[in-house]
Amino acid sequence: MNIDSEEFEPIFMDIKERYLSGVNFPKLIVGTGLSIAMNIPGMSKLAEKLEKSFESIGDLELQEQWDKYKGKIKDEGLEAALLDVSISEESFVETIREITSEFILDEEYNQHFNILNEISGFEKLLKYGNAFQENKNSVERSLFADFADEIKIEQPKINPSQEWSQMHKLKLEKESIGFYISAHPLDVFKYQYLFLKGDFSRREILAEMNTESPEFDTNLPNFVEDIEDESLAENTSDTEEELAEPTQHIAPKGQFNYLSLDIVNSFRDVLKEQGDSKLKTEYIVAGMITNYEIMDSTRLPGEKTATITLEDYFGSATFKLWENNYMKCKDKIDIHRFVIIKIRYYKSKKDGSIGVGVEDFIDLKHAFERYATHINLIMELNDIGKNDIDFIKTLVEQNKGDKKLKIYLTHQENAPQEFLSNCNIQINSEMIEMFLNNNYKVFLN
Repeated sequence: MNIDSEEFEPIFMDIKERYLSGVNFPKLIVGTGLSIAMNIPGMSKLAEKLEKSFESIGDLELQEQWDKYKGKIKDEGLEAALLDVSISEESFVETIREITSEFILDEEYNQHFNILNEISGFEKLLKYGNAFQENKNSVERSLFADFADEIKIEQPKINPSQEWSQMHKLKLEKESIGFYISAHPLDVFKYQYLFLKGDFSRREILAEMNTESPEFDTNLPNFVEDIEDESLAENTSDTEEELAEPTQHIAPKGQFNYLSLDIVNSFRDVLKEQGDSKLKTEYIVAGMITNYEIMDSTRLPGEKTATITLEDYFGSATFKLWENNYMKCKDKIDIHRFVIIKIRYYKSKKDGSIGVGVEDFIDLKHAFERYATHINLIMELNDIGKNDIDFIKTLVEQNKGDKKLKIYLTHQENAPQEFLSNCNIQINSEMIEMFLNNNYKVFLN
């Protein structure tokens, strides 16, 4: 059936109304499926065509919309990026459709002869399956049935296809079953996230070790010479002491006032009980941006506002960016970007309700650079050997930086004692993972 025929439209509309909801119906269908089988330029070439077209299009709004998805296209491919195009971006979608149609027609016209004369990968598979079954049936009816397994038919050679990115696999995984199984997108920056959450704080590590004293012993043993007598307690932020939990569960964590996204909204009720003093406090959340929509301001003509949805290991939350904050932060926002967001709660002058205001965005990958001042190792004295010394020496040489490395020694149930504090090092995920894999206790700041 030809799509231009009179029969096509009613059949198409019937399928759409019966089987495809408004949510699931695709906003944009790209391609003909011939790129792999017939070696026609696929999504990567189409992405190049789109980029050149939008750069020269002369429409600032369309260029801005393209820039919003450009980073994801480079990281994950055009197909993954187009899945996040909002249905409200009608002119943007229509422009992509026009450029794509032109691209497909031009490229497929150039390959017209090959399309008509070459055998596609699907045809090869069908012919192989038919030949295999016919050969099997023929042998079973012959005198050589016992040799059926020894008769081989050459398998067809199928052109390789580009493997999906990990992020795209995880996105489809969640869309299919509702949650992640194989991994979580945040695993890429797992240690940065855990650091902000407070899992690498001195308090958490001592709790794991069941150390009775909350402070480290800085009275050094006789075998240590020329060690700086510096109490770790001096480096502890006053913020931790101020964060007495208002309820058993709903409270910020760590020295950076971290909130998991599943309690961002319910924390408003806690603030109502505590009064206005806590409204001035800055909090942070962290995760992956899963939705980003730009809208015309209803208050200031010509201005823009936006909403973003952020997701972490525990849940998700949506944040509103008003005109000024949107203009300030728009270059830091993109779908599937991993970010730290600074937020403050405020009381509405109109009805007294508690709202959430976005202050700033920081890339999650910069968490150590921005917030970590030094890294601390706790080692059991009796377990230290030459291999440990060589291992730490090699790591220090390979990760030179401006952060401090401090080593504390502990013996049996005694509180850790500072042993070394004059090394500079660069803090990164790979190094922390190596420390943890070698069973060292690690805390930051």
